[in-house]
Amino acid sequence: MSDMRLCCKTVAVVTAFSLVIVSSRIQAVADEVPRSWAIVTLTGSATINNAPAISGQTLFAKNTIATTISSSLTLDLPRATRLEVSEQTELRVEVLADLLCTELKTGRLRLSTLRGTTTRVEILPGLSVVSDPTMPSKFTVAAQDKNFELRVSEGAVDVVDSRETSKGRQVTHVGPNMMFSNAGLLQTDNDQSNLTTRQRAAIFIAAGGALALLFIVIVTGNDPVADGPGGCVAVPSGRSPQNPC
Repeated sequence: MSDMRLCCKTVAVVTAFSLVIVSSRIQAVADEVPRSWAIVTLTGSATINNAPAISGQTLFAKNTIATTISSSLTLDLPRATRLEVSEQTELRVEVLADLLCTELKTGRLRLSTLRGTTTRVEILPGLSVVSDPTMPSKFTVAAQDKNFELRVSEGAVDVVDSRETSKGRQVTHVGPNMMFSNAGLLQTDNDQSNLTTRQRAAIFIAAGGALALLFIVIVTGNDPVADGPGGCVAVPSGRSPQNPC
């Protein structure tokens, strides 16, 4: 009888020890898996999963986001991606490790990614924008009904059609300063947008002066004539004390 009790105690001890080892290994594996989350920064009002959004809240897994007029929302994935949601935008977001999957229903998004991370934005059923993980990227996506517009300011992205194969087929590669929409791929010109306020003012002043000079020529029917160092304009009123020309 004593031998039986000793055997039962031995089995119980071994079983408990085994459970401790298994639990430790499971916890170690769980700790090694990268945790995925996004931190919310809110301006104005928005909803997440039909509940009021709050700045500082953390998102996991899948979420539905909708912003109202004059509001914006930012999602930050630590060491991965920043997603800026403009006003009156509706989207679905799935937060994964070093990957942000987004389904844009309507509105506008701006994304910034780091090297080694990937974002996927579905702009139409089966048509997605996928960032290039070999380089940082910045791009803007807008969608309404069946229309979309993609603008890349830094890095590069691929537009992929996933309806044909499981991995998707590349439709086009969009590099920096390029735009892709329903109309096709276009090269954008950022020279005008890069002008400073002074440069724009100088252009407007010069254009205004040219228009005024053209108006004088049209009204008088004469060409402007420079006379002397200061120069003057000949008009048909003739000489007068106020007009020595």
